[in-house]
Amino acid sequence: MSLDNIMKIHACAGLAAAALVLPALPVIGDELAVGETMLTYEEAGSGPVVLFVHGAVSDHRVWGGIRDRVAEKHRFVAYDQRYRARSG
Repeated sequence: MSLDNIMKIHACAGLAAAALVLPALPVIGDELAVGETMLTYEEAGSGPVVLFVHGAVSDHRVWGGIRDRVAEKHRFVAYDQRYRARSG
């Protein structure tokens, strides 16, 4: 199997996983104006900041499973890239 085919299969598996998990989770978080664009973000904890950026087919909710653990020692920040979830 070629590397190109392996990458296509991997991408499809990621899309399928995101489609199954993310719609079931509520969109939570605060909003921040960046210019004329509103971005949704979520933060928890305190200490050094760890910024989580989602991939092309998800939003900030993809990091929910590790939020609390990261927030024990760090300031967890995850945001929605433009045009994802509630971000404009």
